[in-house]
Amino acid sequence: MLILGFVNGRDIRLTGISDEAIGFEVENIIEGDLSLTIAIFNFKNYCYDEFHFDKCKIVDCTGKTVSYIYKIEPEYLNTNQRKEFLERLGEIDNTVSIIKEVEGTARKMSFLDGYQPFYPLEKDKEFCKSYKEQEEEEEWHTYQTTDETNNGFLKSMSEVELAFSINNFSLYEKFSNTDFKTAIQNVLEQNQLKDHPIFVKPFSRVYIGNEFCPNIFLETDKLIKLLDQTRMEGLNATIALSFLREDIIELRIALLKRLVEWCDKNDTSLEVIVNDWGMMELVAQTNGRLKPILGRLLNKRKKDPKYKWKWGIKNYTQDMEENFLNGNETFISLLSSRGVNRFEFESHIHNNLIPEGKHSLHFPYYQTNTSQYCTLYADCTGYSRTKQKLVSHCPRYCTEFSFQSI
Repeated sequence: MLILGFVNGRDIRLTGISDEAIGFEVENIIEGDLSLTIAIFNFKNYCYDEFHFDKCKIVDCTGKTVSYIYKIEPEYLNTNQRKEFLERLGEIDNTVSIIKEVEGTARKMSFLDGYQPFYPLEKDKEFCKSYKEQEEEEEWHTYQTTDETNNGFLKSMSEVELAFSINNFSLYEKFSNTDFKTAIQNVLEQNQLKDHPIFVKPFSRVYIGNEFCPNIFLETDKLIKLLDQTRMEGLNATIALSFLREDIIELRIALLKRLVEWCDKNDTSLEVIVNDWGMMELVAQTNGRLKPILGRLLNKRKKDPKYKWKWGIKNYTQDMEENFLNGNETFISLLSSRGVNRFEFESHIHNNLIPEGKHSLHFPYYQTNTSQYCTLYADCTGYSRTKQKLVSHCPRYCTEFSFQSI
């Protein structure tokens, strides 16, 4: 709402407003003195500015079936209040006229220059020809460090465990055909990250599996083979599971059984990332052999990369850093009762206010949206993203194709 009205503290429906008169509708007749407040939205500061009129003259009152229509003349405190009130009304009237033109709205609101960010509409029509080209154009893997930042990285890394995520079929194949240390170094070198100060510390853990798609997962025998390899190389392992679909419940129950058997054989336990409440219950029933970890799909965040262009977002930065894991003791107790004491976070457009404890932070990529219906499958089979359906037998188009992006 761009303009709000209140009479004697109660919300009203404005029917007309000008410098001379204001019309509004209320459900009951007004008795006694009439005090009016008009709140006009301030785009520059992203808040409402209130104008108070304690003295108002009732010009007309018309009774309708279930309400009353009033027309009043406000008495301004001084000429400055009148001038500011009319200027703000003019801004709103101009804004409404611009919005009706639709295209290029933000660009035409010149009075917002320097106050609110403008979304670069022209970039919506710019596309890269390949994923590789986008990496190079956006310089995703380009970085600059100084002695100060290097020392900061070295200090930070001394207090954390470094883990590598094996989360797609290309990586599954690479890690199945060579030792983990060599495979990790090859990936870092390929992405020009081999000499980054973060990676001076050796990796001590691997994540195996995908949190966002149940179809991007290894066959159980191949997964067990990778787990055996982690044990031989002295690495810790975490299994990452996605949401639990109805048609794969039995498969996941069988998988958990095999993982428990592997743990019994090696007298150890495994971390399992859960992104579904049903899966959390199943993992909690494994008598401690499998330790459930709260996944990123359950650790919900607002991560749309376009948020930085939303007007007024800077006023809510702290709110964006928090969610139910911050201060909600009831929820924390529920998780603890299921054996969940560690949470997965990711580096995204806002900072994370991470609660005390031992948790994980994924970088550099982050998830923005997830669905049971694959848009890439729909585009490859029906030539339209809108023709989506559940993919029960996945042809793994994601190993060859990806959507173009800005």
